[in-house]
Amino acid sequence: MFYLLVDGAGRYSGIFSTIDLLIYLSNLTSRDILLAQRLQTAIVKERLSFSLKRTTVRGCSRFMQGTVISDAVNLASRLEQLTKTYNVSLIVSAEVMRELEDPNRYRYRFLDRVRPKGKMESVAIYEVFDADTAAVAEGKLRIRNEFERAAFECHAGRFAAAKDVLEGIVARGEKDTPTEIYLERCTRSVELGLHAPPMVSVEGEGS
Repeated sequence: MFYLLVDGAGRYSGIFSTIDLLIYLSNLTSRDILLAQRLQTAIVKERLSFSLKRTTVRGCSRFMQGTVISDAVNLASRLEQLTKTYNVSLIVSAEVMRELEDPNRYRYRFLDRVRPKGKMESVAIYEVFDADTAAVAEGKLRIRNEFERAAFECHAGRFAAAKDVLEGIVARGEKDTPTEIYLERCTRSVELGLHAPPMVSVEGEGS
């Protein structure tokens, strides 16, 4: 299910999917449990309205018939598919991260930049791993700074520098699919002598 984002004047502001809503509901304190239950109950109804920062979310199960939000719906759907590629539980866009009241309440890391189908500009995407097991989440926190540094080096076209950092992570025995994906990408770029940063399509790897 997808929900329409509107501002205080009722103007269209974007799209919000059920998977994005999981971020808002995850890692709640015991004080928030009753609110979460009410929100989860509301999701299965025809309409939903609640406040998120300066935005109101209004949704309808038949809303996908509209065309004005097709791009946003497509991106949300593709990000959900990319969770299988990266072997992660939840991927959200930078726009969703900006809308969170306090992003630091959640465990997350920069994951990649992707180019939506038919678009020239890329968008940043993030992995939120609050739903992972404690051991997996601790591992991702342990390598987060190194991983993000390698990712930024890679996107800046400095593949050899990124490769060195990624090889250090792997050498310590860390098991992390995104790290392996970046290492393969950077190794291939170094071997081919590429200088432009790679671009990932929301439908798969692309150049």
